[in-house]
Amino acid sequence: MSKNCIYALKSNNSELSYIGSTRNYASARKAQHRYHHRMYMEDKSKLYCASFNVYNCDLDPELIILEDGLEHLSSKDLHIREGYWIDKKKEDGWDVTNMLCPYHDEEYYRQQRKRKYIRQKSKKRAYYMANREKILAKQKANYHSKKNHSVL
Repeated sequence: MSKNCIYALKSNNSELSYIGSTRNYASARKAQHRYHHRMYMEDKSKLYCASFNVYNCDLDPELIILEDGLEHLSSKDLHIREGYWIDKKKEDGWDVTNMLCPYHDEEYYRQQRKRKYIRQKSKKRAYYMANREKILAKQKANYHSKKNHSVL
């Protein structure tokens, strides 16, 4: 197996996948993920990793080497390559469970949350406008039901 590489753990039972990097052998890193998942499931550890989503679907996911021969890279550069693969595979349609990208800073995630909030707000507004009459009728019925209930 490859050492100093970017790898993916891809479930055989679903579309979920996890992308990581290691300076160790990829097969050893996969075994570590499996061990930590088992400890977490047995309540012997509070440590949670996004790879657990893959292990919840498949206890023996496929190990795919995305890039190897990275001995010359620093840890920071290795993380940048890992982030590249996370973004690339998401663009390719993979259901990547990684919650954080190793090279993004807090400001990046703040901006992501802001964009998500704006998208959700516009979706809620569109839903409300499309179903306004139904929503108002339901609210009116609930109001009168509570009002009549409190009089008794």
